[in-house]
Amino acid sequence: MGMLYDEAYIEHRKLEYYADKLNITIKYLSDVSRTFTGRGASYWINRFTTTKICNLLKFSRMSLSEIADKFRFSSPSHFYVYFQKQMGVSPSEFRNKP
Repeated sequence: MGMLYDEAYIEHRKLEYYADKLNITIKYLSDVSRTFTGRGASYWINRFTTTKICNLLKFSRMSLSEIADKFRFSSPSHFYVYFQKQMGVSPSEFRNKP
């Protein structure tokens, strides 16, 4: 969780990165996360990521392309698909909601 609080998720959203940094297996990382929080490690990575993206969409003037670049998505369309899958709405729809 410390790596997530330090915003590692901005550049790294794959479990392999966190497991490697902790010198443990992906399965063990997920098992420990689930044991202590009731949720797998992927849930927390995505939760931290989407929370930060939502804040940028609502409270900054960054374009969608700038946000995609900041989070190291391979393309703005990949960012769009990721956000849509996580939040159920497009980044533009989220930004324009009252």
